[in-house]
Amino acid sequence: VKVIHNEGGEDEETEFAPYFIGFMESDDGRNPISVTGRLRHTTDIATLEISSIISAEILNETYTIPDNLKAFKKKAEAEELSYPDMIPLTLKITEKSALNSFGTLFHTKPYLETQEDGTYICTMNIENSFELCLRILQCGTSAKIIGPDSYKKKFLSFVDKVRSQYNPAN
Repeated sequence: VKVIHNEGGEDEETEFAPYFIGFMESDDGRNPISVTGRLRHTTDIATLEISSIISAEILNETYTIPDNLKAFKKKAEAEELSYPDMIPLTLKITEKSALNSFGTLFHTKPYLETQEDGTYICTMNIENSFELCLRILQCGTSAKIIGPDSYKKKFLSFVDKVRSQYNPAN
């Protein structure tokens, strides 16, 4: 795809293979806010805010995205991480090892606060992806979503949809 987008007040042209759309949850539903893809002729990954896109042209070329690409480009450790499609997730963790489940996701450094009962409150910004739902499920009862409420609702809706597939009445 050839994309013309406004970057810092100037129009730029970027050719890349998009493979991930970032969404933001709102009362109106899921709204696309970013697109991530591999830059043409490089191994670099770029994320563009959809609101900055002026035009897009589909190129008549075949391009295969390697399976090992992540949806987000990691920055150097010293830089502050911030993407519009990350969420400020707060979890109650009963087993510290449950945090290992999130190692494959793009996130800021988890901040842990030890509670009197020996559990932890974990706060971090993390990619808002389907894989996040799967990682929370993988934790079982060792991780519970505290906030944000909009993500908790999304997660519960996902779990209900999966559960309904196994309802004997269907």
